Amino acid sequence: MTAAVSPDCRAGKCKACSGDAWDEAADVLTTCRCDCHADTLKEAITVTEAADANAHGATTKSEGPDMIHLTELRFPRGVPMDTQTVHRTILHALDGADAGRVLWCNPTCGVLIVQAPAPVRASRIGGVTESHSGQIRTRWDVGTAVLVSLIANPVLSLSAGPGVRGKRAPLPIEEHEEWLRRKLEAAVDLAEVAVQPLGSRTGRRHESVVTHRLTAFFASGTVVDTDALESLIISGVGPGKAYGAGLLLVSAA
Repeated sequence: MTAAVSPDCRAGKCKACSGDAWDEAADVLTTCRCDCHADTLKEAITVTEAADANAHGATTKSEGPDMIHLTELRFPRGVPMDTQTVHRTILHALDGADAGRVLWCNPTCGVLIVQAPAPVRASRIGGVTESHSGQIRTRWDVGTAVLVSLIANPVLSLSAGPGVRGKRAPLPIEEHEEWLRRKLEAAVDLAEVAVQPLGSRTGRRHESVVTHRLTAFFASGTVVDTDALESLIISGVGPGKAYGAGLLLVSAA
């Protein structure tokens, strides 16, 4: 399987790339997998690994009804599914776990990271050659310096008149940092923020194609509210949670 790369990146014009590429095999619009987009994602993966290490060593792991597990699944030939199929497959591999508390992201071509009330049964997902699971930490003391990473779907609501819910549209990239700060301000006082557009990812739902434009964020900051941060970790950030957006990963700085 050849990774999808945009025409701009293929021609060496990486700065002009929008983040989108066409997957010839699946015949869908997807994320450009050129190495030029990797820096922020590598930072996000580093936070994931640190979060997993904290899960094994923390004395303040999630407990009781809020027990949360993080599972990393590796596909050597890339994740062979669109976003809708990934979501459906994950639920099948969780043996009926509460679907409302399942979050996932696809930070690089061959990796899925799943957060759920139980570990994912990798044997139920085709193409997985390696998997790791661990219970993660959800409660962080006020004043703790942390690193956070997030793949999200920043949007704005277009006005449709008084009392009418507006249609969602992608938020301009220059507003993404402010969007993140606003979403996390009740939980973490952010310092530096890195933003990496990932382009569009699609899923086929019934007879229609669902498209989400995703952005990777990597930031440092200080915890200002333990309960607010725990709520964001468990519930996710922003829309598109069933389609690979919203999973907030936190580790000690």
